Amino acid sequence: MLDFVRFSFGFWLSLIVLLGVTRWGWRNRISGWGFPTMAVCLTTIAWYHGDAIYNDYFQTYAQDFSPKVLTEAWLQVALFALALGGFVSFLPDLVNAKYRGCTSQVEALRTGSHSLVSIQPPIEKLAIALAFVWLVVFGVALWRTGGNVLGLVAPYLGEMAYPWARGQIAESWLDSLATFFGTISIVCAGLFGACASLLKPGWSRNLMLFLMAVSWPGYFLDRTRNVMLTVLLPGLLAFAFFQLRGRRLLQVAFLIVGFLAVNGWFKFVIANRSEVSIVSAALDKSERVETGGREVKHLGSNMFEELCWVNYFIDEQSFTPANGRLYLVNLANPIPRALWPGKPTMGLGYSVLRGQLGDDASGVSATICVGMIGSGLVNFGQVFGPVAAAFLMSLWCALLARLDLNDRDKWELPVYLIGLVITFSFGRDITFLVAYPFLFAVGLLWVWRRIVPQDLAAGNAGLAASGQLTRQRDRRPLGRIKS
Repeated sequence: MLDFVRFSFGFWLSLIVLLGVTRWGWRNRISGWGFPTMAVCLTTIAWYHGDAIYNDYFQTYAQDFSPKVLTEAWLQVALFALALGGFVSFLPDLVNAKYRGCTSQVEALRTGSHSLVSIQPPIEKLAIALAFVWLVVFGVALWRTGGNVLGLVAPYLGEMAYPWARGQIAESWLDSLATFFGTISIVCAGLFGACASLLKPGWSRNLMLFLMAVSWPGYFLDRTRNVMLTVLLPGLLAFAFFQLRGRRLLQVAFLIVGFLAVNGWFKFVIANRSEVSIVSAALDKSERVETGGREVKHLGSNMFEELCWVNYFIDEQSFTPANGRLYLVNLANPIPRALWPGKPTMGLGYSVLRGQLGDDASGVSATICVGMIGSGLVNFGQVFGPVAAAFLMSLWCALLARLDLNDRDKWELPVYLIGLVITFSFGRDITFLVAYPFLFAVGLLWVWRRIVPQDLAAGNAGLAASGQLTRQRDRRPLGRIKS
C-alpha cells in the first residue's frame, strides 16, 4: 500500500492548486470555459499525480531520480496550474468577446433548462452530413483494401483490414492522403456516437447506431488506445450527462461500469498487442496471451517520469530547450512531406536521448511523449516552459468555450464533445497529432456550411422556434468567480 503521508510538499502543493482551479472552473461553467478548464486540470492530475500513485512512486521514481529533480518536477506542475488559473481568468473572455453575454449550451442541456428536443433538427441534419462524408471515406477505404468489405466492417469475423496503414513518417502523397482520410474516419466514428446520444428515437438515431456498428469494430480491435477513447467517449459522456440527466445514481453507475469495461479492454489490448493481433486474441484462446496470476499494467501512463527525465537532461546539459521551435514545427505538420521533403521532424532528439534508435526513415524506433508540461520544458525550459504549456491549454479552453457559447449553431455541440475528450490525450503531449480529429471536425463543419448553407439555416429556424439560450444580463467583471 502506497504511503500518501510520505509524498513531498510539492506533490501536495500541486494537487491542491489543481483542485482549486478545478473548483473555479466548476463555478464558472456557465461561462463556457469552466468545463474545458476542469478537463485540463483533471487530465493533469491523472497523468502526473495518478502516475506517481499507479507506478509506485517510492519504489520507482524516488529511487531513479534525485530529490532535486523530483522537487523541480512537482513545482513545475504547481506552476502550470497557477498559470492556467491566471490565463483562463481573462483569455477565454478576451478571445470570445463576440459571444460576451452568451451562456453555456452544455450546462443548459445538462441541467435541463434546455431540452434535447430543441436540438433535434440541426443534429438530424448533421447526421445526414456525417453519413454522406463517411460513405465517401468508406469508398476510399474499399479502394485501398481491394474491396475487402468484411475486413472493414466486420473484423471480428477473423480478418482485419488496414486501409490507412503507412510508415512512421508520411513520405508520399498517398501517405498524406491516408492520414487525411484516416483522421476523417475517426472524426465520423466519434460523431456517430455523440449524435446517437443526443438524438431521440427515430430514423436518424437508427442511422447513427447502424454506422456505429459498422465503423467502431475496426478501432476497438486495433491497438491504439487514444483513438478508441476519441471514438467512444463523446457518445458515452453525452448519454451519461444529457440522456440520463437528473438521475444521479444511474449516471454514476453508468460511468463506473463504462470505466471498468474500458479499463478491462485496455488491459486485454496491452497484454496481447505485442504477441498477436487483437482480432486473433479475441477469437482464438490458443493465440491469446495468458495474464492470469500477474498484473497487467497500463503502459504509457508515466508522464511524471518523463517530466523528471526532461529535468534531468536539462540539469546535465545533455538537452537544450528549443526556444519554441518544436511548437513551430507542429504548426508545419499539416504540410505534406511530399510538398516539403525537408520538413523538420517533431522532437525526435528527446527520443534519441531516451534510447529509441533504429528506424531508417525517422532515426528512432519509437517516439517518446514528454507530457503536457514536459512539452513546455523541451520548448522553453524549466521556468517558462510550464507557463507556455498553460498558455496553450488556456487557448484550447477558449476554443472549446467558443463552440459552447455559439448558441445559434447546434452543429458545433458534438464537435465540442470531441474536443473535450481529446483534452485527455493532450496529457501525453501538446501536438497537432492529438488535435487532428477535432480540427478536421471543425474544418468539415466549415466546408459543409458553405456547400449546403440552406441546411444549416433550416436547423437554425427550428432552434429559433424552440427558443434561444438565455443571456447573462448581470455578467460580472472578467476574471471574477461566479457561482
